Amino acid sequence: MYKNAASFYASSRPPYPPEIFKLIIEQIPEQPRDLYVDLGCGTGELLLPLSAYFKKSVGVDPEKAMLSEVNKKIKKNTHKNISLFNGTAEEYLTSLSDTTEISLVTAGRSFHWMNQELVTKAVFHHLIKGGAFVTLGEAEGGLWKRKSQWAQIMHDIIFKEFPHKEQFVPPLKRLNISVEATRNMLQKFSFTKIEDFMLEAEQQWTIETIINLFYSAADFLDWLGSDKEEFEKKARKALLAINSSGIFYETSKFGITCCVK
Repeated sequence: MYKNAASFYASSRPPYPPEIFKLIIEQIPEQPRDLYVDLGCGTGELLLPLSAYFKKSVGVDPEKAMLSEVNKKIKKNTHKNISLFNGTAEEYLTSLSDTTEISLVTAGRSFHWMNQELVTKAVFHHLIKGGAFVTLGEAEGGLWKRKSQWAQIMHDIIFKEFPHKEQFVPPLKRLNISVEATRNMLQKFSFTKIEDFMLEAEQQWTIETIINLFYSAADFLDWLGSDKEEFEKKARKALLAINSSGIFYETSKFGITCCVK
């Protein structure tokens, strides 16, 4: 799903603001911080910064191409305490011994892909007392629900300018994500605290990073196929028409849910 998009994902997805890492770490006790697990780690945007606080960290992702991008960063930054698991969150959690204890589990821009109740049950079992399960993502729905003018223009190009193709259907649209259903599910477990946070960060975009952002979307490059050059041509022309500088700004909102055991 992300095999051809991993390099674009690594270079173009909006970075998490530093305040997020501080907020997450503040949710758990200072000791012990033995094991941290990032489910659906992607290209390591959460995994690498948070690994600095733990004796051992594990990044879990079903896409080898994503883990390859993480490995590049690990080698570049000489991280020594990170291991990677190529598989789903469900597969990783099933592989653990019953006595494995985890201080922190995160799922950034990824919990919607999982069997949420099964994963939460396993995470709750393995969390230490005071440990936290943190899910987070862009609060406005990410790529396909952005409200900025440049995003709307890109959506128009994708959904209206290629009538010879079957219309692209974002995978997340097929998942029928429900925030209310997720919250109801989390409340089935005996977390001592479930708390929501919202953080904002200013993001600058260029025409190239906007195009690459869409290339990072699941299944999009496969759908685009041989029309990639035509898509880029249409995108550049339309974006320059609304801003000749080719520079765009946006306030990204990140929603965080912290569940403390």
